[in-house]
Amino acid sequence: MARKAALDEIPKKCYDYDITDWFMGIFLAQKHAIAQLKEIMSVYRITYKGLWSRHSKEDQHQIQVINATLKV
Repeated sequence: MARKAALDEIPKKCYDYDITDWFMGIFLAQKHAIAQLKEIMSVYRITYKGLWSRHSKEDQHQIQVINATLKV
């Protein structure tokens, strides 16, 4: 969750990408307090049309390594 005023600060060009939620987190964390919740707040469905599923297994692995390194 984020306040509308904070979301308005995100450059509009960031919404042109498939990973908008990731960009939002980066921009919001630069100027605003963030927290990691222990509860599961959302679920991603895995389908052959999904953003994750259409990546090759090698790309998925690289993304997981980057996320682990960044502790995302």
